[in-house]
Amino acid sequence: MSTEVADISSYQDDSLAFMQSLAVYAKSIIVKITQGSATGDAYINPKAKTQVANGLKVFKTVGAYHYFKGNSQKYGDSDPINEAKWFDKNLQAVGLDKSTVCAIDVEDAVVMQNATHDINLFLQYMSQQGYKHLVVYASASWFISGRINKTQLFNGTPIWVAAYNNVEPGVDNASAWQYTDNGHGLHVDFSYDFDGTLLGEATSTGTGSGTITPVQPTDALHQHAAQVYNYFHAKGLSDAAICGILGNLQHESTINPAQWQLGMPHTWSMSSSTGYGIAQFTPAGKIKAYADKIGKSVSDISVQLDYIWGQVTTNGFYGGGKTFKQFALNTNPKTAAVDFLRGYEMHTMISDALAAREKYAANWWTIYNKGNAGTFGVNTRKMNTATAQATPDGYSIDISGAFTFDTSCAVRNTPKMSDAGVATYTDGGTVNYDKKLKTDDHFWLSYVSASGIRRYVPYANTATGVYFGSDTNPKDPISTDSETGSAGTTTGTTTAGGTAETTPEMYTISATGAFTFNTNCRVRNTPVMSDTGVATYTTGMVVNYDTKLKNDNHFWLSYLAASGVRRYVPYGNISKGTYFGTDTNPKDPIKPAE
Repeated sequence: MSTEVADISSYQDDSLAFMQSLAVYAKSIIVKITQGSATGDAYINPKAKTQVANGLKVFKTVGAYHYFKGNSQKYGDSDPINEAKWFDKNLQAVGLDKSTVCAIDVEDAVVMQNATHDINLFLQYMSQQGYKHLVVYASASWFISGRINKTQLFNGTPIWVAAYNNVEPGVDNASAWQYTDNGHGLHVDFSYDFDGTLLGEATSTGTGSGTITPVQPTDALHQHAAQVYNYFHAKGLSDAAICGILGNLQHESTINPAQWQLGMPHTWSMSSSTGYGIAQFTPAGKIKAYADKIGKSVSDISVQLDYIWGQVTTNGFYGGGKTFKQFALNTNPKTAAVDFLRGYEMHTMISDALAAREKYAANWWTIYNKGNAGTFGVNTRKMNTATAQATPDGYSIDISGAFTFDTSCAVRNTPKMSDAGVATYTDGGTVNYDKKLKTDDHFWLSYVSASGIRRYVPYANTATGVYFGSDTNPKDPISTDSETGSAGTTTGTTTAGGTAETTPEMYTISATGAFTFNTNCRVRNTPVMSDTGVATYTTGMVVNYDTKLKNDNHFWLSYLAASGVRRYVPYGNISKGTYFGTDTNPKDPIKPAE
């Protein structure tokens, strides 16, 4: 597994205890020292000296970085060189020498469109001063778009690529990859150092030859872990939830499907308390009976995963106060480890190696944090309410499938909402149907019960366009003569008489929430679509925001990055009436009418 390195600035702590907390996961830290130049920003990280001193008490090496704002096109070639001089001067002031790993952080909007020339001026000066371990940091998009030409960097300087929630850096020959701004839940940027560049121990020349990628271990533990991840990922569980499962299974059995409980007799007796398999199923006879019933080997990991899946989807979670659906959409691997321990393993948090399970889950997170927020039980369907409402009541279609509910819905003898009902499908329950119909402002499922009586369950509200779960055969009972109308638009949104069109540019509201993208959206330093951006949120990824604003024909989300820089991401196109995902706080920045 690749070495991890953390990078910090004045937004993080400078205490010895904080450094020790980073050392649980990281082999080194890289500290922001400066920004700009003596005649520009003249910024020095006020915590740098203490962060370096305490870092050196914990880590073998401590690196440094400079936030670059040079622009020779505006201020001449001396501008990037002056930034290097400012960095050099303050490196010495905080106690770092010429053996230090020194990175130039290139991401600011003031940097030239073609930044390679200015970066090289900075690197060349640093090299002339005797610094041997230089590296260029930037978002993957800067390298991909050509703003930085990595093949033309001074002396083949290695690159450090930022690409969050991806499965790889996305740029060939990257020596390091900053994969998150919240590594291990510490609200700190964490990177994989593939070849020792960030430690000053590079095994690659950085000349651009060959491709450096993380090496995935091939031992039995990691092979079985990959099978577990692939299984539950296909079922729609989030990466964090799967890592929580992996943390528990590693503690139970080292994810070994043939593992007998240590110190116990090897017996399939249903009266024994011997555990067996990846989850130490007890008594072992239960999993053996299941395997025998389907005619497969009891030590087959796929058999054991099917057994677990059948238990959690049929019976749900047994303890811990959370539903399996809530667990499946977890965002924190350590929380997921606790939830699985209490909900499936049925142990109390303090009695059965909680810390070990959390640690294992966090370790798996470094491999399987791929940006998948989970889809289990999530309804993403959109209804054309105009055509649904235009379909006459009583219209029906013969169609078979299975519907899984994400809310409680009553089973009725007639397709009428006023019918009190005879039973209820709750969140996670599934019904097999053979007919659908539209009536009473709802779409309905219908089936014949075991007693021979036809039953009806509503599965969507045609007035609001809300579905009540997920469907294996998502065709609605809509008359072909009624398929007209259009989807709703953002410009139609109003707030106390105001509209998006009448709202002035840069109108801003304070609003907190989480937005899940259904398409790729660039993260920018300014709320302007021409800004090329510094990173990308891809489909399924989630951003937590604290501000919304309207500008440049778009609605924008805004938040503070771990580096302290305010970022902007568009979430809706006003003229097209299109949102780019779903929002937990769907209030738009629209100014009320005067």
